[in-house]
Amino acid sequence: MTIIDPSARFRRNPLASAEEFIANEPTQASATMGATFQPAATDGEQAPMSTAEAAFKEAPAVATRLQDNVSALSAYGQEMIDLKKQREEEERRKLEYVNQGGGSYRGPVAGADIGDLNQSRQDVLRKTASYAGTKYQLGGTTAKGIDCSGLVMSVYNQAGYDISQHSAGWQGRNIPGVRTSVDNLQPGDIVAWKDGSHIAIYAGNGMIWDAARRTGTSLRQLWAPQSAVYGIKLRFPGE
Repeated sequence: MTIIDPSARFRRNPLASAEEFIANEPTQASATMGATFQPAATDGEQAPMSTAEAAFKEAPAVATRLQDNVSALSAYGQEMIDLKKQREEEERRKLEYVNQGGGSYRGPVAGADIGDLNQSRQDVLRKTASYAGTKYQLGGTTAKGIDCSGLVMSVYNQAGYDISQHSAGWQGRNIPGVRTSVDNLQPGDIVAWKDGSHIAIYAGNGMIWDAARRTGTSLRQLWAPQSAVYGIKLRFPGE
């Protein structure tokens, strides 16, 4: 579809604008209408209608198509406005979620109302959120500095697990649980990288808590493709 600038003049008089468009850009007008014109006349033949003449006859049709383009642009603009509002709302909820330490409310960041989860899962999410903003430190396990496996080790050992190795690869292979697709996880489960390079805590709705060099400890969208990761579905007391 050819997109024409929806000027105020066109909106006031579509037909006049279409005629001006045809006069100035007959070739583009022909393409817009999908029109096919005859070649020039030879001796003894009646001259066919010129491209411009034929185009002017179709001016009302061009005006209609231009109006459709304007409508499409308006709809696209509204879609962009709505998308911006949605992203701003998600950022607001993300900040609220972090500040509340995993507070119980339903939204795209939390993934679920944590009040609906097992108490142990709630404790894991709140404990994880308490590390928000902690700087990255290779080998770290505290709020002064922490890395990805240190975060998992600190959070889950407090939940009753015995994670003895400070290694993302080892944790991905040895933390007890069912290895499954990330789509099957609940908030409080674990996401592990197949190559052993990284590990994270699943927060729900495609979000993870992780500790990384560039971001420190933060809540963000799972950025790795599904083919590169797997989930570790845990079983907490009472489940």
